[in-house]
Amino acid sequence: IVYLRPFQYRAIKKGLQKKSLIVVAPTGSGKTLVGEIVAITRILREGIKVLYLTPYRALSEEIAKTFRHRYRVKVGVATGDYRDQPISLLGTYDLLVVTYEKADHILREAPKWLDSVGLVIVDEIHSLGDKSRGSTLDMVLTVLKEKNIQIIGLSATISNPEDISDWLNAVLIISKHRPVKLLECIYYLPTNEIIIYDPNPSIIEKYVVTPEKASESRSARKTTLEEYIDIRREDLKSSETTESIQTLQKLLGCDIEIISVEEGFGQILERRFSKNEFCTYLEDKYSKQLKGGSFFVRRPYTKKIKHKPKSFMDSLLVLIEDTFNEMSEYGQRWQVLIFRSSRLLTQRTAQRVAMFMRTHHYYELFDGNLVAQELERKVTEKTNLTELLIELSKWGVAFHHSGLSRIEREIIENSFRRGLIGVLVATPTLAAGVNLPARRVIIEEKYYDPEIGSRVELSTADYKQRGGRAGRPGYDVVGEVFLIAKNRDTLERFVEKYVLGKAEEAKPISGYVIPVVYSQVLALIVSKSKLSQRDLLDFFDKTFFAHYARIHGDYYGLSILKSNILGAIDYLKKTDLIQEVPCNDSSKCFRSTALGKKLTYLYLKPTSAKPILDLFRYWEASSSAEASLNGRKEIELLFAISAAPESLVVLRRLLGKLNSLIETISSETLIINELNAFIPAEFWQIIEYKGRFLSAEDEELLAILGGTYILHRWIQGEPVGNILNPFLPNFGPGDLNELTRVASWLAYCAAELGATLGLPLTLIEQIKKLARRIHHGVPEELLLFVENVEGIGRTRALALKKAGLDTLEKIATASLSELKRVEGIGDVLAERLKAFAKTYLSMRK
Repeated sequence: IVYLRPFQYRAIKKGLQKKSLIVVAPTGSGKTLVGEIVAITRILREGIKVLYLTPYRALSEEIAKTFRHRYRVKVGVATGDYRDQPISLLGTYDLLVVTYEKADHILREAPKWLDSVGLVIVDEIHSLGDKSRGSTLDMVLTVLKEKNIQIIGLSATISNPEDISDWLNAVLIISKHRPVKLLECIYYLPTNEIIIYDPNPSIIEKYVVTPEKASESRSARKTTLEEYIDIRREDLKSSETTESIQTLQKLLGCDIEIISVEEGFGQILERRFSKNEFCTYLEDKYSKQLKGGSFFVRRPYTKKIKHKPKSFMDSLLVLIEDTFNEMSEYGQRWQVLIFRSSRLLTQRTAQRVAMFMRTHHYYELFDGNLVAQELERKVTEKTNLTELLIELSKWGVAFHHSGLSRIEREIIENSFRRGLIGVLVATPTLAAGVNLPARRVIIEEKYYDPEIGSRVELSTADYKQRGGRAGRPGYDVVGEVFLIAKNRDTLERFVEKYVLGKAEEAKPISGYVIPVVYSQVLALIVSKSKLSQRDLLDFFDKTFFAHYARIHGDYYGLSILKSNILGAIDYLKKTDLIQEVPCNDSSKCFRSTALGKKLTYLYLKPTSAKPILDLFRYWEASSSAEASLNGRKEIELLFAISAAPESLVVLRRLLGKLNSLIETISSETLIINELNAFIPAEFWQIIEYKGRFLSAEDEELLAILGGTYILHRWIQGEPVGNILNPFLPNFGPGDLNELTRVASWLAYCAAELGATLGLPLTLIEQIKKLARRIHHGVPEELLLFVENVEGIGRTRALALKKAGLDTLEKIATASLSELKRVEGIGDVLAERLKAFAKTYLSMRK
């Protein structure tokens, strides 16, 4: 860091005075550095602990990695996995990066080390208005406010930061500085022109080029030493080179022409645009919103595509060719990031782009073969998606969505960062969770909203967030974000809503989200010996939801909040999670039961525990609570786990492959027979009519049965491809990872709840074993190997089973050469397996 930008200086100064801050600045402007400097300074000076909150697990890992690389403080990361370190031990870290949900869990458990936390940094604080995570963040910040802990909130896209800063009593710092200028472009199909909005036309895009390339352009000119240094500053990796040039500059002055730079003379290409009548019309119409910006126009630079594009896909190919032609002219290395609205569209688009790259040899600009080789080598359990990725990456193209496995996503992300991939087609999850910038970003402006059941326009905030990925700080002079307009009305709407529009306000919804209200009411009661109704109402009155409702006159929202709090009390009493006790003033108070305390300790919502508790009661009523998790009960428990809301969030994706789902379930006679008590007789009419007359309840039951089938096959050791191929791309390896993560946690919770309810100890131990099997994806006999032998995971364990080496006795007596014949087992693993088997058998004797 050579210097601080003015907004960074102001924010850091206030932050070191222990004032809470809300910092709003564009992507790549350095707002994160504010939190970093304040955090590290206070850790080293005062010995405080710092919590860094993010909305996503992937983002938490990325931020923790950055802190570990830059600073000599002890950095930990906890993302909500039940196998994380116990919360009581997380206090060993100076700085702990956590998801919003994990922060909520920490606050509920209230470990002793929490008293040492002096600062909380909240990344993406505009998530207070998010449908899925906003409610949790609202509760977390309300508790932190009560503890008078310094809070630094960071955001790039928010139009009502004053509401949040007022609520948190924080200093508001706003900056519009963007280190890489963003050109907002609309490709207008009727005239085959690119309309460009330049927010600062005085900053001209310049590139240093060799004389061979410069001679091809009419705008080439020789460069001075000063200009060369300014343009190439980020390319001068050696500090000695920089110092030598600066010394030469002082001695000889700035008016020295570069005679030789690397292989040739240093000359300048300037990228300029023209205007037409339509640009003038737009500037006149939106003159009040321009604030120094201007509209320009140019035609796409295409050589291969001769026809005028008519579709969105044709337009993408034009813009891709335009990118790579310009890239070659200016001697740069540019990449394209395309956001499409669904997984299937990302794959189809990537296939079409790969064909184009292959036909016109643009793949030769990149090293896609290296990506294909890495995927082939590192992805051990391949699906049809893996094979498609391998094929596409050879041509410098890839797709990215949450259906990919973690290793597949990591390979694609790292390859794009390294410049091995030229075009990446992604769903919006990429914009939300991972920092992956590109020179050019192309956005599809519509997406499918499952709540409405149709395609809707992107919000301005989402456009700004995705467009913020355009331009790589330190590499690109500018970034470009593109929309595609088929007619003039659409173009003008895009200009008004997206290019010149402001992001929507962060409107909190926590008062409307019943599961969150129920869970928080229970957590508050658990945290005290007893609480009155007035105490509960007072807490929720301090939330951002209540604050926002009051200042905006939303009295209906306030009444709904109160109604949901009272509803939570009734629900928790009926489900034996709290009980009514007298208060000191003879009014009613509430105290948690042992079961209520257990739910809070597990961070399990009452609505999530319900299917499991209902199953336990069913076992008890039907005399099925014997001390054995037999085949039927195992399937019943997998069914209950699949019925939990956390599982259903993932499993509803199966409904996109309805025919495959119905066909799969109807052929699973074992599961159907074992679950007869839980499936209405009329449900089988759905099978008969192939799902043509589905109610919402029918769809949910289908998804639950699909989850039961997938989990059952998974723990039996079925190859991933066999399980998932019928449901791709709607339900892929990434979804399976998420389902097994959630399901193994729910199975662990089931064991803990069973212990609280007094289920037989043997049954509880078997449920815990089921949780471990779900985590590893293996039959019971292979658990011993995957849990105790380093290097043995699901794939190798199943290979051992296939070879007939699935017991300790068989491995102990097998020869090393016999073990090495098993796929994936080399010299080291063979010896390790044999030594483990012999040691374990001798200990058992």
